Order: sequence, then C-alpha cells, then structure tokens
Amino acid sequence: DNMKTPLPASTTVNNSAENDTITTIHPLLDSYLLVLPDSTIGFYNYCEKLKVEDKSSSLHHQSLRAMPVIPAMTSRSMRIGALFGFTAVALGAFGSHGLKNIITEEKLLKSWEIAAHYQLMHSSIICMCGAVNASQRTLNLFIGGITLFSGSIYLLVLTRLKILGPVTPIGGLLLLAGWASLGIDFL
Repeated sequence: DNMKTPLPASTTVNNSAENDTITTIHPLLDSYLLVLPDSTIGFYNYCEKLKVEDKSSSLHHQSLRAMPVIPAMTSRSMRIGALFGFTAVALGAFGSHGLKNIITEEKLLKSWEIAAHYQLMHSSIICMCGAVNASQRTLNLFIGGITLFSGSIYLLVLTRLKILGPVTPIGGLLLLAGWASLGIDFL
C-alpha cells in the first residue's frame, strides 16, 4: 500500500513522520534485501539495498533508516547530464539575449537555438541513462554526439569556420547511434 515495489511477505514497513524504518527477516535472502519506501522514492523508483544481518546461522531483525544508495553509473550520468543541461540553458539564454547583439543573421541564430535545444534534450537522456542502467557505450555515444553536434554548431556560429560544417553530421550520427544503443540495451 505504501510501497512502490512489492516486498517479500516477511518484510514490514513503518513510515512515520519522524522516521522511516524497514525491518526485515527473510531466510532465503543472501545479505541484501531490495526495498524502497514511498518517502525516499524521489527520482529513483527502483529498489535500494538494505543490509540484513545473519548472526550465528539465524537471521535477526535489524531496523535501518531508509537511505537511497546511488550507483556509480547513475551518479556519473547525473553529473555529466547536469553539466550539459546547465550549459545548454546558459548557452540558450546567451543565444536569445546576448548573441543577437553580436550576430544579426537569422539563420545563424536559428542554428544556435537548435544546438541548445538538442543539447538540453540529450542532457536529460544522459541523466536517465544511469537510472535505467544503460550501457557505458550508450552514455559515451550521447556525450560524443552532444559534443560534436552542438559544439560544432556553437563554434560554427561564433567563428564561421566552414571546416566545422562536416563535424555536425558526425555528431548527429552519434546521437542516432546513442538512441539505437539505448534500444539495444533493453532487448
């Protein structure tokens, strides 16, 4: 009732205003039980690990405060996605306000807007990659795709170096490969 993830029959949950505790006894478990009470769900709607002690070959109750454990991949993905998201918003705002004073060509301003839009959209996907346990390959494809696609457009608009033109489609191909890889991760 107050759980998003079903618990084994021998697990009890006490969600009070002061403290969230989970008491577990389950003889078939190794050393971890996957549980997550409502009050700690937030971004993560999957099970978290809480330790169960085994003393002298019989399991004993152990009350633990429910604290989310963030896997390394999720943490890394969130940091990278947040950095790309932050810079996308900052560069998008610069494109809407400051860049208009420097560049008057509408086509270049539209290109900047597209780069910021794609960067922001894919930064959200990077954040999600860790939460859904996507492969490192998928994460790297999205990172490379954002860097080459949006990065080359930003540089092209600012410097007008035509040599950067062919880099943009390579970034677009990496983004497409990232989406394909994400789909393959869940086959």
